[in-house]
Amino acid sequence: MTTDTIVRDSAGVPKPKLDAAGKPAPFHVSYPAADDKGNFMSHPTAGSVVAPHNMSWAFIQATVAILILVGFESVTAMGGEAKNAKRDVPIAVIVSLLVQGCFCYLFEYFAANYFLSSGIP
Repeated sequence: MTTDTIVRDSAGVPKPKLDAAGKPAPFHVSYPAADDKGNFMSHPTAGSVVAPHNMSWAFIQATVAILILVGFESVTAMGGEAKNAKRDVPIAVIVSLLVQGCFCYLFEYFAANYFLSSGIP
């Protein structure tokens, strides 16, 4: 890994690095995907965020996701007590799936990745 020296003007403002033509070169920030021990450090691409990094972790997340999404059955079980069941139960099932699937699963996904990360000592 190389580090360039930052050149500043008299006011302390950093000057851009110039290419061979004398134009400012684009600034690139790169983060390592893994450390020297092979532990995960950062995602190299956006697809890496949702891709399974380890099959055992994928099974753990699938188990928790199933437990989260099972809760929508309670909506259908309570359908007998609804005043207008034909209208309210389908709406309740879809809303419960959206809330549990989007909010709860995303919370579980990032929480599981946090606790299962090999990069955390």
